[in-house]
Amino acid sequence: MPHLRLSRWTARGLGRVNGVLIGLALLLIMTTGYLFFSLRDRQHAIEESVREDAMWAVFQTHREASRFVESILAAQMQPTREALDKVSLNFDLVYSRVALLRTGVFTASFTGAADLQSSAERAYRAIEDLAARVDAVKTTERTFVDALPDLLGL
Repeated sequence: MPHLRLSRWTARGLGRVNGVLIGLALLLIMTTGYLFFSLRDRQHAIEESVREDAMWAVFQTHREASRFVESILAAQMQPTREALDKVSLNFDLVYSRVALLRTGVFTASFTGAADLQSSAERAYRAIEDLAARVDAVKTTERTFVDALPDLLGL
């Protein structure tokens, strides 16, 4: 009979251990599910943030481009060294912002939009062409002043 009692004790103990392991397994499954959905929500929030950041970068680039045009108009009215330096600085800002957009998340965020990609590529090429023209005319103050109307005609 002592053998039966040991068997009952072992069966009860194994039943409890089995119950604890099943409970632990359920807890781990629920925790894994929670982590999965939490990560999915975070990824969605990050994607939205990246889109917003990309659009903000585009807005800032447009703003710098407007300042560039304004500085050209101001330099045409008063072609001082400071005005020409401001034209050069504003173009450098536009160029650097466009370069960031080209290599940054903006390109990856909008890979599915073919017309947006082609418009962006045309804009990139125009900025590259403009960079070559600006660099060429900055050699002397007179050539820079003479080229200002052409820079607006792009």
